[in-house]
Amino acid sequence: MKPVWVKVDWEVPTFYVGDEITVRPISVEEIGELELIDGVYSGTEYHRLQSDILSIGIIVDVPFQKVTAYGTFGFRREMAESSQALWVSCPVYEWNQAERQYEVSIPSLGVNQCGTFIIEGQSLENQDLYKCEVKVRSSLLSEEEYLMMKQDLLTITEDLMYKNYTSDDGNDSKRAYIDLTEVKNLVQLLNDILIELEKAPAEKLTEKRIKTHVDKLRKMDMRALLEQELHPYSDTVCAITTVRSLDVPEHRKLKGTILEFISICERNLDTEKMHLRSIVSQLEELYGEKIKVNDSIFYEKFASKEESLTTNRMQFEERQEAWHQIVALLETLLESELLCHCEPEEWGDTHLFMSHSEYSQAFELVEGIQKQLRQDNVSLKNFQRDVLNSPDLYEKWTLLKVIHHFMETWRLTSEHGNVMQQLLNYYQKHQTLRGFWIRIKLIGAINLVIGSEITFGNKRPDVTLLVEENNGRLFFLDAKYKPYSKMQKQLGKDLARSATRYRLMDDRGKAAFLIHPDQERGSHFEVTKPHRDGYYLLKPGQDEGLTLFAKMVLHFHLRKETICPDCGERKNIDKEDLTYKKYYTCKSCKSFWVQSKCWNRNHVYQHLYKYLHRNYHRPTDHDWDVHCPTCGLTYADSRRRNR
Repeated sequence: MKPVWVKVDWEVPTFYVGDEITVRPISVEEIGELELIDGVYSGTEYHRLQSDILSIGIIVDVPFQKVTAYGTFGFRREMAESSQALWVSCPVYEWNQAERQYEVSIPSLGVNQCGTFIIEGQSLENQDLYKCEVKVRSSLLSEEEYLMMKQDLLTITEDLMYKNYTSDDGNDSKRAYIDLTEVKNLVQLLNDILIELEKAPAEKLTEKRIKTHVDKLRKMDMRALLEQELHPYSDTVCAITTVRSLDVPEHRKLKGTILEFISICERNLDTEKMHLRSIVSQLEELYGEKIKVNDSIFYEKFASKEESLTTNRMQFEERQEAWHQIVALLETLLESELLCHCEPEEWGDTHLFMSHSEYSQAFELVEGIQKQLRQDNVSLKNFQRDVLNSPDLYEKWTLLKVIHHFMETWRLTSEHGNVMQQLLNYYQKHQTLRGFWIRIKLIGAINLVIGSEITFGNKRPDVTLLVEENNGRLFFLDAKYKPYSKMQKQLGKDLARSATRYRLMDDRGKAAFLIHPDQERGSHFEVTKPHRDGYYLLKPGQDEGLTLFAKMVLHFHLRKETICPDCGERKNIDKEDLTYKKYYTCKSCKSFWVQSKCWNRNHVYQHLYKYLHRNYHRPTDHDWDVHCPTCGLTYADSRRRNR
């Protein structure tokens, strides 16, 4: 069996026959095979043949009675036989009463998908099972970005598990990174132990029959004697000889875990390099904005923020160098004569690790490095394996990215303990994240609830945010893969279907946004004013859209302007109250923002916000002025009107 791209015409009714239906194919045309890379069939979603979007089918050599696609997190799709040798997955459509037509709710395989799944078929004759693995990558993500997303997922889950978020007020929570000095010291000690072990290593003794000079033999067995009798003039015979080898389980396990350490260190190095690039990008943006300002107060604010970011940049540059040194030291360990001639093996204890003094020290050092590198939690590693093989990888990354942003950037804490442990417990029980939610403290008695695919009627937005204040305020996020820069009409439909409709389905709905990875389309925060519906770009290495969304929710929608949107500081905020505006300065990270008001009284009283850079309101050339998201007017417009 082989996965193939297929062009399918579906039999979609033009009149109502039920709220939700599974449609059958009218015609199916095989277009071509998916590319086989390292044993995995690979392709990109929204694969096209001219204007037609292709889906994934299965072509078989023998008659099958059943074909199923399945994956982690409860993913399962039964496929239907369209001909004797070709199977396809049938999409599910739901009735849109407003438009009086059916719309796709669950597309066929290969459409609106980003991740990995298995296709399994059972033959009709002898019940044999056939399997193949399929990876579908978003056409908007390069292979490098796809791998970056997987690496980022590992780092996010480890951050949520190991970083200490314990403060009640958000001001004292620890956001410590891996202690590289301690890791380097432990690796150096492991190197010293390996040097000691080389003096008297554990060996494997095996008997082999090899060509040996007769003068070196103490005794000969019958076969060697017969060989000498047959070849009396030969100086050598094939004799049984004891061969010493360093290829023992302990050395294989040490090599395997050192290789794993190198991979983990390189992954963390890349993740922190991505963060470093973000800091550099912010510095460049700040410089570009700073040269435009006229007010000396604003110029000083830009300079203070630049100084704070420059300090952060230098810290991460030092960490980059430290990571490189650790990787180089680990690679040196692999050159040990104990390890260089054996194959790697999965880590685990052995009798020798427990009983031998030096090997026991090596074992303890490895365990110590694992702990420092945050690799000592089996449940977390199992979850990481499943999430990396998820058939909807982008959605899982989006969910965890949102949780991580609020926990890490705003230093929020959960009232029920470790957030990642809550998630692991839910996943172990349900084998899905659908319906999972966490409650974290926002400020005072106000909580923020973040939910995954929470059901509202028959709708399930990918991410739901509920602010538990007064009657509650709801914000919705829905991840999409479509290349909107080439599908403008589809963007409008998705905004109506997965943004506006979500916001209006509950009286508490305040805003709903699409998340997408289309670089050319970018972000738009004013599709429905004021900041009700819109979309923003989110892909590996580019999370400015998420930062803007969170900033907008915190200040514009919730009016919590005394909380720093860049670091979550609550106490050390300077406030300067002027006649028609207020200045806020965070003493911790030197962020600065201005809160003003729209002068236009023809609409609801509107508070406005402007930041040193990265604004969700449309900025003006004036130092603190912005366009009102409701009427579009600025403070300068009021002055012109007064004249």
